Amino acid sequence: MGVAALDLQRGDLDVARGRMRESLELSSSLGDAHTLVHSLVVVAATALARGDETACARLCAADEALCKAHGFELEQFERELFDETATVVCRSLAERADAEWAIGSELDLDAAVDLALRALD
Repeated sequence: MGVAALDLQRGDLDVARGRMRESLELSSSLGDAHTLVHSLVVVAATALARGDETACARLCAADEALCKAHGFELEQFERELFDETATVVCRSLAERADAEWAIGSELDLDAAVDLALRALD
């Protein structure tokens, strides 16, 4: 996940997408909720970089809600990436931001992972 974030920062979206897909699939097969929730931040940023603002906003909201529900806290680099991504997408979506955020905040982990995998296609 951390390497994918670095790929994203370097602008190598295809490599970041591949790494995140692999991480999500492996973590999902293991039932690793912690890694899945933390991965959503990087997938949201990747979705934004690819121009999918709707998926980005919903994934940010899902990540926030799932962290709270599971008692997880983002690492510092994840928190910074989350804050930057959420700020940009909310500004970009303007009046649609609240509605997309509300939809994302209602996603359970399986639905959020499904959305994340679709956003990586």
